[in-house]
Amino acid sequence: MPVFRPGHIVALPPGVVIAARHTGGEARAPVFGGVEIEGPLGAALERAGLRTELSVPVRDLRATATVTATAGTEAALELTVPAPPVDEAQVVLEADDTGIVRWHFARRATTTGARRSGAATQTFEIPVEQYAPPAPTAARRALLGFGLGKILHVLRFPVEWSAGGVARSVSALWERRHRPYGLWEAGAAYFEHAARPLDARWFDGRTGPILLLVHGTFSTGYSGFAGLAADPAFLSRAQQRYSGAVLAFDHPTLHDDPAANVRRLLERLPAGRPLRFHVLGHSRGGLVARLLGDHRLAAAARRPPPVVERLIHVATPNAGTVLARLDRLRDLLDVATNMTALRLDDAAEPVLEIVKDVATGALAGLPGIAAMDPGGPWLAALNDQPRPAGAAVHAIAADFEPGDDAPPALRVLDGLADALFAGANDLVVPTEGVYRAGQYRVDAPLTLTGARPAVAHTGYFGDQQVRDVICGWLGA
Repeated sequence: MPVFRPGHIVALPPGVVIAARHTGGEARAPVFGGVEIEGPLGAALERAGLRTELSVPVRDLRATATVTATAGTEAALELTVPAPPVDEAQVVLEADDTGIVRWHFARRATTTGARRSGAATQTFEIPVEQYAPPAPTAARRALLGFGLGKILHVLRFPVEWSAGGVARSVSALWERRHRPYGLWEAGAAYFEHAARPLDARWFDGRTGPILLLVHGTFSTGYSGFAGLAADPAFLSRAQQRYSGAVLAFDHPTLHDDPAANVRRLLERLPAGRPLRFHVLGHSRGGLVARLLGDHRLAAAARRPPPVVERLIHVATPNAGTVLARLDRLRDLLDVATNMTALRLDDAAEPVLEIVKDVATGALAGLPGIAAMDPGGPWLAALNDQPRPAGAAVHAIAADFEPGDDAPPALRVLDGLADALFAGANDLVVPTEGVYRAGQYRVDAPLTLTGARPAVAHTGYFGDQQVRDVICGWLGA
């Protein structure tokens, strides 16, 4: 168990080297074949073909500087390991002793097989970050344990290489295959994966408003709105209110932007007359909903623009989210992966495909994510327009603050998110940005905070108050 100080280089047989920069600690022998990653994250990694090649435990880490919400540190471990064979690539998943996991990628993205290029090793930089909590509550004290001990899992996965690099983006292929466009009746059959897509004849003779459910990033209608489906009373009230006209719109959220989503939705609507919609949009789905009545998109699709009479934003990043910034992509992947590990979400599959693209240098861009960049031109142009006149618009947001009895990993994740957002948030979206975004404002939002069970970004529809308020706004 070699002990190292800042500046030390530790060789661990066979072929594993740790270089310490502004940090000290203890390295333990690598476990070839890896330490098991348990729970839903481990199952998701196995399904995605990411196997643990080796695991390197490090303990008693001490950085020479402390991270705060506004200042970083250069303290890091440089982990050098054998390069993968020609038909594979690899990435590092850090598992902190507090239960938090984070992704790390090789110093240079691999665009050809590492062995093919003659490289015998790859190096990963692992920041050693420790936090001084701003207040001495139990939730904040959990941060004190962050960064002291961790296991560095080196994961490998198969890759199809071409002469010039990776053959294709696996996340784009995965999304086209597993997140296709579809418009469905959102009844019990849909949530049981037994529904059939609608055709234009479904709309014949319907004159009343239609309730449309639009899901968010990494999601589908049946997973994003599962909390509604689990409440038979809510479904019954919605079906009765809209005479069975409750629809779910499934769409890709990574490689198509919201405007592309709307164009594909409009193509599924009848061409002869405008439809009336009440829209419930979760997360990014609320941005899609804001474009539904756009006259230019409707003209391009040769459809009359639908009339959006009511719009409910649930955790919509109307002002964006820092997780959508290109330089924050790793943070987005980390947050989404931790939410899977903590059983807050089941969106690991698309996240892991993006991890593969980043590891191989195949990621050409994610327009559907970039649309939520708070400093991006797409969102700025959208928010230059005030709220549409005549539409009843509502919003639900949350400030996620887990109680002192919450698991340590959840308290740490909340502390890291608070530092990342520098303000109230639901782990993914800033609270105020749901209802205040440039010229776009939503009056009298429901904000979930205070002495009540904490609601994270993916948990709104499991909350009884949220379901009751939605019913009231819809008149159900």
